[in-house]
Amino acid sequence: IMNNGVRIGNDAIIFQNVTLGNGSVTIGDRVYIGAGAVLIGDITIGDDVHIGANTFVNFDVPDNSTVVGVKGKILKREST
Repeated sequence: IMNNGVRIGNDAIIFQNVTLGNGSVTIGDRVYIGAGAVLIGDITIGDDVHIGANTFVNFDVPDNSTVVGVKGKILKREST
């Protein structure tokens, strides 16, 4: 499911049953979004981010991060 305000960068991998909506979701380049993830609100997902399967994200995610959990939590952030 995808809202009209969604913007997706280059080389994004988005698996099945992902919800992108209820706001202006902006997805950066080289983002991996696992199956069943939900991204809602006016949020920005940075470049080189991994979002785990079934993860709920309603906050901005910085570049080079990994987010997991039903209430998304940044598990790891790599420096560039």
